[in-house]
Amino acid sequence: MTPAITQSVSLERRGRVAVLTVDNPPVNALSHHVRVGLRDGLRQAAADPAAAAIVIACAGRTFIAGADITEFGQPPREPVLWEVLEVIEGSPRPVVAAIHGTALGGGLEVALACHWRVGVRTARLGLPEVKLGLLPGAGGTQRLPRLVGVEKALSMIVSGEPIGGEEAHRLGLLDELVEGDLTAGAVAFAERVVAENRPLRKVREMEDRIAAARGKPEIFAEFTNLFNSVNVTNVNTIATVDAAGNITAKPSFAYTAALDQRLLQIGLRFSF
Repeated sequence: MTPAITQSVSLERRGRVAVLTVDNPPVNALSHHVRVGLRDGLRQAAADPAAAAIVIACAGRTFIAGADITEFGQPPREPVLWEVLEVIEGSPRPVVAAIHGTALGGGLEVALACHWRVGVRTARLGLPEVKLGLLPGAGGTQRLPRLVGVEKALSMIVSGEPIGGEEAHRLGLLDELVEGDLTAGAVAFAERVVAENRPLRKVREMEDRIAAARGKPEIFAEFTNLFNSVNVTNVNTIATVDAAGNITAKPSFAYTAALDQRLLQIGLRFSF
């Protein structure tokens, strides 16, 4: 029997790879018990001397598809999402996200905090918060441009439209496409990462894909003007562009992650 961390997260080891599985039907939303399970499971896996890598996978039809809407409007309960992401990204073992179905909103932000991402061709990945009058609040506006480039990230963030697995792989959002059993493929990928002694890749530290946008505020102005031209008045759309724009104005990830949190509070106050 696979040991349960919480009612929705279990931990097992397959060879040298610890596998954390989220099972919170119907869409594996980031409920409080999921966040607790991910945090505590990651800590347990990192403390296991026999575990050289960690895979985060999901049971059922989809990867984490976003926040738990039943928690909207309630006082936040620790750990909040960004605290979980800090544990993922700070893991001393490489963490691989295994993506199928949809990785949306907070689900994509979980994947972005992992050191590596694999998925199936039919997967859909995106940040649809703007469609709800909200904005990504756990580093999505900062990590996504570092993998897919600023202009593509802005397009995804301000439109809310997801991309497919093949495009995600081409852009670098997915490191590998898996055919067949996804969890087994993710474990095999993690084994290769360990065998090849690859360094931990923290997306927050990547600069190559955003360097070209530094000193070019017109990139962000174009998106702001686009929404102004069609009379979009939702403050969160403009705030989202501003948040993404801060990857060039303020290289400090700590600053921009904090900005995401502040803008999320603004977004919750002004959403409609």
